[in-house]
This record gives sequence, C-alpha cells and structure tokens, in this order.
Amino acid sequence: MNWSLIEPDTKTALVHYRKRDRVEKQFDMLKHMIDERRLRTNGPTAHESIVFIRFLSLIITEYVRTVLKDTPIKEKKESAKRWITRYTVAEVFDRLESYTEVSFKGRYKPIRPTKTKAQREIFKIFELDQ
Repeated sequence: MNWSLIEPDTKTALVHYRKRDRVEKQFDMLKHMIDERRLRTNGPTAHESIVFIRFLSLIITEYVRTVLKDTPIKEKKESAKRWITRYTVAEVFDRLESYTEVSFKGRYKPIRPTKTKAQREIFKIFELDQ
C-alpha cells in the first residue's frame, strides 16, 4: 500500500495547516525582527549565534503555547477548559520573571522564595514542582 497517496481527513489537514501556518508566521516575524534591529556584530559567527538564540526562543515559545493549549485546568481529561484561556505565553514569562532561586556551594541549602498563586499553577502545569 502506498501511504503517500492517502489523504488525511479534513480536520487533520486543517490542524496540520494551522500549526505550519503559525510556525511560518513566527519565523517570518523573527526574520523581520532581525531586519528592523540591525545586528551590530563583528562577524558572521556572532550574527549566526544571535539568530540561533532567537530561533531557540521561538521553539521554547511554541512549546509553552502547546503545553498551555493541551493541558486541562482540572485534573479530569474531559474538561474543555485549557490553561491557554487563563494565561498567555507572555504572561507565563512575566509571572516567572520574578522567581529567583539562589544556590550556594557547600553546606548551605538553596534559598527559594515563596511562590505566588500564579507561579504555583505554572510550576504545576509544566510539572516543575519541587
């Protein structure tokens, strides 16, 4: 059986198209961001490094969006409400920006601040509970 000739159903095709479209738009935005903010670098290696770091940030952003979209708010899998309805990707990064953990070498224990409610929820969503 030639699997390349089998067409996906319309719902599957639409889901794949939307994912691809979102990635293409994000990549296009990344390219325009590079053009608008001229990289003042001394060579092609530094330029390529900056572009690579921006590309990695795009991957992380898409991962965060996917987890928020796919994780139900309640423990039950039947729940229709997802975390993306409560937090945007930018809000996740904003809420976590203030969380700082300090570690010392030797016999001292790490210092962990008290998490806010939003930080506790985000840690739970991404299974980062300590």
